[in-house]
Amino acid sequence: PLGASLSAAASRAGLASRPTASAGLHMTRPQGVDLSLDKFNLSSTAGATHPGVVECSGATAAIGSSFWPCISAEQGAIGDDHKRLLRDVFNPHMSDRRSEGEAFVPPPTSAAYLQRLKELVKAETALREQRREHFCSLDFTVDKAGPLFSPKWTSSFTVDSSKPQMGIPKHTILQPRPELVFDQDALREAVSRIAPSFDKWTEDGMRFRIYRRGGLEVRTTQEHDGEEVIGMVFSMA
Repeated sequence: PLGASLSAAASRAGLASRPTASAGLHMTRPQGVDLSLDKFNLSSTAGATHPGVVECSGATAAIGSSFWPCISAEQGAIGDDHKRLLRDVFNPHMSDRRSEGEAFVPPPTSAAYLQRLKELVKAETALREQRREHFCSLDFTVDKAGPLFSPKWTSSFTVDSSKPQMGIPKHTILQPRPELVFDQDALREAVSRIAPSFDKWTEDGMRFRIYRRGGLEVRTTQEHDGEEVIGMVFSMA
């Protein structure tokens, strides 16, 4: 369905057989494309005129700046799974395609190409989950972030390894308190009133923060287009 909707617009613009390199996603500038989203239809498919390309009869994909609201809106012709895929592919922290303005054309829509995109996004999602789990575990410390994170995270805190972690007395023992994580709203309200003692971003825009107050350490994560989520709470003894 995603390939059908996007390749139809490419075919109308004469793009399906003339891909060209542009920021890692290969299409040429459209000419005379109908941008009306009222005709955007994923329900009907037709035979492809080019190998590996699916076409959709009566469908028009969003081209240029109208594409971005199309994958961001809660309602629309594109299914939620496909919106999520496209938002991940065009993560603004890792892609500069929005700067192309009206010259922007969606990626090729062959089944093989879309499958490759899904595999890449799946690998990136798995890495984010690994980072999230490690960050919320006792294995993560601000002076030893580990190989899942940028070396800069560690280097800025290792001038003197004999000193305690920032804001924590030396020999402090952290005890996981998973039962406290369930009250997400109350914890978010509490941490919103204090500054984090640790605040870093990964290259995909995911934010990792640590708050400390009253004998508790709260670790949170936040994807670039999501809300802050309490990952783990530790008591400090």
